[in-house]
Amino acid sequence: MPIQSLHIGMHVRHPQYGVGEVKTLTELTAEISFDDARRTIAPASSELTAAEPTAAVSELQVPLSNFIRETAHVIVEALGAGKR
Repeated sequence: MPIQSLHIGMHVRHPQYGVGEVKTLTELTAEISFDDARRTIAPASSELTAAEPTAAVSELQVPLSNFIRETAHVIVEALGAGKR
């Protein structure tokens, strides 16, 4: 997985360590908090995968929950449904 595909707070899956949350990013590594410990991983050379649904929109990959939340917010604002 390219380091550019990661963002802080993203949930990822590692074949040995399981599911973890990205805490920090550098140019080549990610510090990920797994159940047993925080580990520094080089995503490009590991078998790291996203552990949450994602959506690709115009080649931009974002967590599906963020995409849905932002889309719903824009729709509610456009309809004026959030105003009373």
